[in-house]
Amino acid sequence: MSNPGYIKWTRMLELMQSTDRNGKPVTFDIEFVKLSDGSIREYKDCHLTSRYSSGGTVNIRPAGLNAPRKIRICTIVTFNKKKVYF
Repeated sequence: MSNPGYIKWTRMLELMQSTDRNGKPVTFDIEFVKLSDGSIREYKDCHLTSRYSSGGTVNIRPAGLNAPRKIRICTIVTFNKKKVYF
């Protein structure tokens, strides 16, 4: 898929793990489906704190929150305003 409004999930993970010129993690915005009630949650200015490939989850820290949030990769629906596809 070469549509600029979409991003492949593997490319999304690469971008999440990238750093800027100073070695700091890049920030990103995501929307994901909350499994408990099916609602869509949005986090802005996040950065990746860790990734677990065996569990299919990422830990991200949204701006303004001290504790990271665990999110299943398959529940992420947008990354930096691009729709995620598998």
